[in-house]
Amino acid sequence: MAQNNYFKMSRPILVRTFLLTIGVSIIGMVLWDWKVFIGIWWGSFMGLIGYRMICSMVRNLTVEDGKSQGMKSYAFRYMFYMIGMLGLVFLHIPVLAGLVGLMAHKAAILLCTIERKDFHGRG
Repeated sequence: MAQNNYFKMSRPILVRTFLLTIGVSIIGMVLWDWKVFIGIWWGSFMGLIGYRMICSMVRNLTVEDGKSQGMKSYAFRYMFYMIGMLGLVFLHIPVLAGLVGLMAHKAAILLCTIERKDFHGRG
């Protein structure tokens, strides 16, 4: 039951991520070019995949080996981000655009957290 609290916001986070990414990527394309548009979406999808990795890790943590599992998951997730950013470099897409996409996802998480009535136990 407690684990369900971790996953309650998955759909709102997904929706807000897409809405923010649509807005930011259109602005990027108008002000710069299509490579910025692709980079923003690339970063946004990396953020969503990283979020799913975190949810999966939380779901599978054990009391006996939680710290080790958490550290391995953390390292694997950042290797994933590094490979994703290297992909942007390889495709000659601005890495900063990928970071903007990641930040759009992080902003979506922040918005969902702020909107919850029981933010930090207050409700």
